[in-house]
Parts: sequence; C-alpha cells; structure tokens
Amino acid sequence: MKRLAGKPFALLGVNSDEDRKVLRTVIAREKIVWRSWFDGGSPEGPISTRWQVSSWPTLYVIDGKGIVRHVAAAANIIAHTSAEALNGDALEDLVNNHGVKVSELPTDVINELRRKTVEVLEAGAAADPMTRKVHDSFMSFKKKHDKWANSSNRQFAIRVRGG
Repeated sequence: MKRLAGKPFALLGVNSDEDRKVLRTVIAREKIVWRSWFDGGSPEGPISTRWQVSSWPTLYVIDGKGIVRHVAAAANIIAHTSAEALNGDALEDLVNNHGVKVSELPTDVINELRRKTVEVLEAGAAADPMTRKVHDSFMSFKKKHDKWANSSNRQFAIRVRGG
C-alpha cells in the first residue's frame, strides 16, 4: 500500500464470513487497513452474487475510469479440486447408500439458468451508469478470457486428467 501512496489507487475488500467477530479478529491480526464490506455472512451475498465471485480470494483490478483490467481468482484451482473431491465422496455415498440416481441437468434447464443470470446482471447494470460501465467492461474481459480458458481447460482435461 505504501508503494502506491499518492497514485490513483484504492483497495477494497468484501468478506463473506458468517461471524462478524471472527472477521474483526482477522482484520486486526492481518492488519487490513483498507475498506472492507461484510457481504451478509454468505458466499451468496449480494456483492458476491453481482460480481460472480465463486472463490476467495478473487481480485478485480479496476482502473480510475471504472474499467475492469484484471480478474484473478487465485484459489479457483484449489477450491475446484477440493470441491470435486468432496462432491465425489458425497455422490458415491448418495448413490451407493441412499438409492440416489445422478443425472446431468437438461440442456433447457442450463440454458434457462444462463438466460436468467444475464437478465439479472443486465437489470443491475441498467439501474446505474457506473455499474453499467463495470458490467460491460467485465463482460468484455470475460469473453476474451473464456475463449482461451475453455481451450486450456479442454487440454488440461485431456492431457493431465486423461479424460
């Protein structure tokens, strides 16, 4: 923070921990001096939902004009791998011990979820000019990112995972 003093820079945090007392302890212990918002005590809080945050920490670099320049979800691969392992064990238990049958969601359900997500994000962007600017910038970034991420994810699945 000292290195960036006097530059057009702000660091903001969003926290989804359930207990505000624990949050205050962490802020004090880690010497967090920037503004940090409590997001309702849930990973599905209003800020996390609007910004499509799925793992912590996720960092957004937004320039002085409100344009998203970088997004980094450092914990994504760890969280994803951990969730897959836990979900695998849970699914094995449900199928083997509780008679649950597992199937993929139908394509029309996935498409409707995507459509509704876009609708909600567009409504938020329509309500505020700065939100619109950030939304459009993020979607532009995401489009470029997804093009390459999908390609690298396919290669990872084929070459590393063997599937």
